[in-house]
Amino acid sequence: MITLSDVTELIVDSEHKTAPKSETGHPLVRTSDIKRGRIELSNIHRVNEETYQKWTRRAVPQSGDLILAREAPVGNVAVVTDGMTPVLGQRTVLLRPDRACVDPTYLCALLLGDEAQYWMNAVANGATVPHLNMSDIRALKLPELPDLETQRRTGAAIASFDDLIENNRRRIEILEEMARLLYREWFVHFRFPGHEDVELVNSALGPVPDGWEIARTSDLITSGELEIGDGYRAKNAEMTGGPLRFLRVKNVQEGYFTGLAEADSFPAEYAEIVGPKRSRPGDIAIAMKGSVGRLARVDELTPALVYSPQTSYWRANRRGRLTSTLLYEWMQSPSFVQQCAQVKGATDMADYVNLKDQRSMKLQLPPTELVRLFNDRVNPLLDLASNLRRQNDVLREARDLLLPRLVSGELDVSKLNLDGVLA
Repeated sequence: MITLSDVTELIVDSEHKTAPKSETGHPLVRTSDIKRGRIELSNIHRVNEETYQKWTRRAVPQSGDLILAREAPVGNVAVVTDGMTPVLGQRTVLLRPDRACVDPTYLCALLLGDEAQYWMNAVANGATVPHLNMSDIRALKLPELPDLETQRRTGAAIASFDDLIENNRRRIEILEEMARLLYREWFVHFRFPGHEDVELVNSALGPVPDGWEIARTSDLITSGELEIGDGYRAKNAEMTGGPLRFLRVKNVQEGYFTGLAEADSFPAEYAEIVGPKRSRPGDIAIAMKGSVGRLARVDELTPALVYSPQTSYWRANRRGRLTSTLLYEWMQSPSFVQQCAQVKGATDMADYVNLKDQRSMKLQLPPTELVRLFNDRVNPLLDLASNLRRQNDVLREARDLLLPRLVSGELDVSKLNLDGVLA
């Protein structure tokens, strides 16, 4: 048997302190950003150039390096891709494969395999949070490696999935940015079709086109056009498994849901018990404690959800001029973000926005025909983004099923047609 130190040029621990964040700059890779072979950039923190220089004094991460999580959870690992200039977050380790004997993608797959994962979790220690010691990481035992060509083909087979996932992710970003830009152009800068013939008038939210309504969320609730509710206060004994997933704040990311397959769940009969706190297509689920303002939209393919108390749901009931699409884009606009910031409170634990304040916000309602036109242009963009996310879910599932078979040699990579991937 060989060890991890035998096939690496260096194994370097991260700084044992929190890096100061910046609005822009180099990605700071925390344990939560390491997702089974890839670095997830959607909620990445960043650091400036000065911090980058200080935090990379021992080693500058480069393409083909691996970043391993020492805890939370133990053993997750990802490959640094071309063009990425990351900084190690706390409780991570930089591994530099010796390319004379091991392919980086193959080594990543090997570390994600059942044997390595079992060993890392077995040796992890800590009374509260299990973590790996540096000596254990260096001593991690690996099986005998196949020849480099076999490793390369195995790595390419795995990387082909990741490339498709990354391509879809970029397309999703573009589609959602197109929707936000159209909202901003029409409803923030008021450059909508026919705007030349409409005068601006003063309102409670500043100048708006003549004929537009300024509504309070409380009035829209009274008229039946909008529902705003908080989550179900569940007991652990109630979550015995079933089709209704319990949506916590950690499951709500910017524009999408994550970790639903592993979420606590309720039996089907709880659909009646939780009542309106069960999701419906078109709902906007939003974090209102901790990561205040992080939101995602429920669509037809989203699993049935039960909202938790730290989340709120906003539900347009398709009456009048308020639609789910318009509501979703407004809730990503500066108007909504600023109103949240104005009423945001804080406890010893986290920031929050209470239900009363959510039900007292103001928003502008354009004419029905303009809303219809906006929906017609934006809905196809959001639908395509949702479909691409589903494709990525399927690709990840297929990759994770194939990974142990590829690494173990059960699946013969010599019989895979990878000419296009390896070109």
